[in-house]
Amino acid sequence: MTTTLDESVSALRTAVEARLAGTPADDPKMQGYRLPGDGILNASPENYAEWTPPAFASADHSRASGVTAKFGTGAVRSDTFEEFRYDLVSPIGLREVARACAEGAQKYGDWNWEKGMPVHDLLNHAIAHIYGFLSGDRSEPHLGHAAWNLLAAIHSQELWPQLNEGTLRDKDCQPPAPGR
Repeated sequence: MTTTLDESVSALRTAVEARLAGTPADDPKMQGYRLPGDGILNASPENYAEWTPPAFASADHSRASGVTAKFGTGAVRSDTFEEFRYDLVSPIGLREVARACAEGAQKYGDWNWEKGMPVHDLLNHAIAHIYGFLSGDRSEPHLGHAAWNLLAAIHSQELWPQLNEGTLRDKDCQPPAPGR
């Protein structure tokens, strides 16, 4: 029997939701789930925290600080996730960004992009890939390439401000001065 990615994700989501809802370990949903090619996700109680996640403190999804999770193994950990939610990043979207990275590394070499690329060039490529996708072109994974370029633009803006001086519009949407 072939299991599709959607079926696998749905079954895994059901098992995790059941566990978080406090479903007993002897419930069939909790007897483990075989992930295609990835081994077994054991859903037994000793592998999960002995706590109920606290409710979100506000609409901005920040949790109260100082809450501690205690795991069945005896390990404890702060439940504060601060301002980053890596667990909410799409693994499918991330896979496509990684595919774009692999293609770029094969074509230009590992870490080539970290020599520095200005934001305006990265955005130009991202927009071109978005329009390629919108026009119906499926000859390459345009969305993954667009996402890679947007992530690289964020990287460039933060780490290489000197590459971007005089190349981007200012806060009043004025174009950069000529000669740059």
